[in-house]
Parts: sequence; C-alpha cells; structure tokens
Amino acid sequence: MGLMDSPMPEPSDDITRLTGSERPVDALAPWPGVPRVLTLEQLRSVLGDDRALWREMLKLLVTSSVPLLQALDAAIAEGDAHAVRRGAHKLKGSAATLGADEIAQFCGSLERMAAHGLLDGAEGLRGEIARSIQRLAVTIHTL
Repeated sequence: MGLMDSPMPEPSDDITRLTGSERPVDALAPWPGVPRVLTLEQLRSVLGDDRALWREMLKLLVTSSVPLLQALDAAIAEGDAHAVRRGAHKLKGSAATLGADEIAQFCGSLERMAAHGLLDGAEGLRGEIARSIQRLAVTIHTL
C-alpha cells in the first residue's frame, strides 16, 4: 500500500491551530525549489536504523515546536528581533539535526532576517515554518 492509498492521519490540534490548516498535505512531494520535509540519510546518521526511535524523536520535535512557535509569535508581535533570532536558531538546530530540512531552511531565513533587525515578512516565514512542521507531523506516520 503506497502513501496515497493509506488514510492520512489527522494533524494534531496544536499544529492545526498554529498553521490554520485542517487538511494534511503530501509531505513527501515538495514543490520545485523547496527542500524535502525529511532527509532520511541525515536521520539515519544520527539515530541509526531504529524507525521507532525516528518516530519518537520526530514527534518530540513536532511537540516541542509548539511553544517555540508561540514564543516566535510573541517576539514578532513585540518587534523583538533578538528573541526572534534566538527562537528561529533553536528550532533550526533541532530540525537540521534530525534531517527536517524544510523547517531548518525556513528557520534559517527567519534567523538571518532577525539578525539584521529585519522583521518585515517574519509573520509569513513563521507561517511557512508552522506548515512545514505540519507536513513533518504527517510524514512521521509514513516511517
């Protein structure tokens, strides 16, 4: 049974609330120019071949991202570029370590903007980060 044949899991309430989307997306088919949601080679190099451990660690990344996204929201609303940079950097590191390339790329873009004190467009990038996290949450169930 392929990915498209299997029922798509429901996204978590927290991720749905943060992304504004109730419809899971096909996380394994990124559009042109966007990195893969998950690089299995990176995940394997960090955690070995234990797929149960992969799922556990990726679920932890998704779960721990909720308060980080909330902190980013507050920092963006307050215009606190330093806090935005710190939050984006923290999430970028966790995502990159586990091979969640799409999340890491969007976080890196937000981190670079904030490092220069620029927050115009930060809300849009934060939204892309949240949607990437939702795609990762869907992908976890396919591992």
